[in-house]
Amino acid sequence: MSMTSNHSVRQSGHLKAALIGRDIQLSRSPDMHEVMGRAHQLDYRYDLLDLSLISHTRDDLAHCLTNLEEQGYIGVNVTHPFKTEVIKHIDDMAEEARQIGSVNIVRFSEGRRIGHNSDGLGFKSAFQAQFGEVERESVLLVGAGGAGSAVAFALVDLGVRTLNIFDSKAENLISLKTRLRQCHPDLVVRIYSDLDEALCENHDGIINATPVGMSSYPGSVVPSRHWHDRIWASDIVYFPQQTQFLIDAQRAGCATMSGVGMAIGQAMRSFEILTGHPAQYEPCLRVFDNSVS
Repeated sequence: MSMTSNHSVRQSGHLKAALIGRDIQLSRSPDMHEVMGRAHQLDYRYDLLDLSLISHTRDDLAHCLTNLEEQGYIGVNVTHPFKTEVIKHIDDMAEEARQIGSVNIVRFSEGRRIGHNSDGLGFKSAFQAQFGEVERESVLLVGAGGAGSAVAFALVDLGVRTLNIFDSKAENLISLKTRLRQCHPDLVVRIYSDLDEALCENHDGIINATPVGMSSYPGSVVPSRHWHDRIWASDIVYFPQQTQFLIDAQRAGCATMSGVGMAIGQAMRSFEILTGHPAQYEPCLRVFDNSVS
């Protein structure tokens, strides 16, 4: 890995960070980071590196990290589909990322790459603000990838006792179940490779932790016939803010939560880790208010 230090870049006040992912042109991360930077009068630039716009190969992520580190970037955020793949390209992980098994922040520091995860914190804070003390004894989580893993651990912190998890990839299910049981032996974890079977169980709420619903992946993971007004619905997708998943749930009378709160929460923690400055909620919220208006 590159041994280029970015200490002098941090000290000079000129800061550069970026988001790496696929199909991320509608991401609000640059706006949120830069508005928080302006609040601290920082010379701070945040770029988008959308690998869907180039012919993607297995080596692109490694090359991106090396190039950005050598150019003096302070670090990167990592999103779909690289949150687990990036782990093999870093030197160490903070405890929360190690436990979750997923990284959405890589901080470049004195020639080392340190992985962090702010997705879980972002989801937990958004859930508490939106749903309060809503029933959550048993929850269905759709998606066991990088974001889904972070949400799963956040749900346990929120008091969920039975977690039903669907994913189309058996290896994702087995890996997440193993990590959850190691950290939370009293948690009931049921895994499903058949979504219809999972949806037949009784749940207090359903969470979409897949990319389905994004502008580039339209549709809903849950058929509309499965919704009823005794459950709540949460989507981690935030572009668009109103996904088909949420629209169907709202039509059935469900309480819902979009991915905006999680996006703001994870961005705030990312900003603090990358820049060392405290984050602010209101400027980030205005980014979304302005995008709607």
